[in-house]
Amino acid sequence: MKILVITLCLLALPAAAEAQARKKKSSPPAPPVQPAEADASRLPPGYVGHNGAAIFTALMERRAQFRKGQFETTPEYEGHVERIVSSIPAASARLTFLLRDAKVTYDADASAFKISVETDSPFPDTTYVAGDWSSPYGRFSSIYLVWNSRTVGSGVGQNAFGVRKRYKIKSYTSLRLAVPAESISRLTRGLTLPATPSSARVMYPGIRLALTGRLIPPYGGEETEVDGATISDPEEAHYFKYYLYFEPDAAVVYDIRTGEVYGSLDLAKVGPDRNTMLTYSEAPTVLEDPLARQQRLAEQRRGYLPDHAFKASEVTRAALITFKPEPGFTEEARRDNVSGVVRLRALLKHDGTVEVVEVIKGLPEGLTEKAVAATKNIRFQPATRNGRAVTQSVILEYNFNVY
Repeated sequence: MKILVITLCLLALPAAAEAQARKKKSSPPAPPVQPAEADASRLPPGYVGHNGAAIFTALMERRAQFRKGQFETTPEYEGHVERIVSSIPAASARLTFLLRDAKVTYDADASAFKISVETDSPFPDTTYVAGDWSSPYGRFSSIYLVWNSRTVGSGVGQNAFGVRKRYKIKSYTSLRLAVPAESISRLTRGLTLPATPSSARVMYPGIRLALTGRLIPPYGGEETEVDGATISDPEEAHYFKYYLYFEPDAAVVYDIRTGEVYGSLDLAKVGPDRNTMLTYSEAPTVLEDPLARQQRLAEQRRGYLPDHAFKASEVTRAALITFKPEPGFTEEARRDNVSGVVRLRALLKHDGTVEVVEVIKGLPEGLTEKAVAATKNIRFQPATRNGRAVTQSVILEYNFNVY
């Protein structure tokens, strides 16, 4: 029993995520990457999806809250669980998980990649998060997300003939996606991605497969198994399997080095007659992180219109002017030796345009008009707030000197 307790401490969750979760009894931090959309053609370079271990840890922390009350009806209990999950932004949002075990092979004769996923057989419906929830999804299969193995001790065993032998005690831990079997039947049959041999050589090292979708009831589960040591196999193995229940809606094949998406497949439309040929789209698509979207919608509900002007102190990243043309003199101003500063209040707008809203200090002989005209040709990178481009109010100055 002492060894078993030691083994249970060796969860397959990354140490940093586990330590952070223990320090902060709150929701996990927002994922630093954007989730893939089914029609996406561009992802961030190095894209690895969401952190399943951090999401699992956040759910595990709320384990006690998922218990069904003695006087709760089933509909009341289901609503109670949904409210708990919705309070964890990373768990209630649309998620993307990188499938590290996806098998990628190339057939030069067919000029195509075949990308497939191996799943485990259906497993016992043992849940810990919402244990009283009767799952309506039927048979599940599981896909690896995180796995780990460690030697945690040793012992000496003896068989019936008195033969003694030292054996290792190992802990095998894994975090997996538990998915409705029918939702990924097309992935287990394999996806086909057309590519010429010359292109395939370049593409092959970076090809990755990710699933997008949402967590579903009962949200989490666990299994524990122990295999005893034998003379022929001197290892006592403790298996700890943890599950995130997940319903995928799209599979995305992309290059992890560049973020280029080679193709995507809509998994919501299941059926044996659906083909598994991926098409390659070159039109770039701007993606939006689910947490950023929530914040954007919350701001809109607070009354922020799209053209609302923010101060520099209110934005995440200030607007960056990349080109500011000189206005030039008028003949009248040069003749009369007019010099000084024109100061304007302008809006560097979210759509890349500039609008002058106030002349704070002007100059005669057409110089104010020259400054306003030059402002219209400024080029800049818009300010951002909570992951989206916004309009920023700035003060612009133009110096006019006669030499």
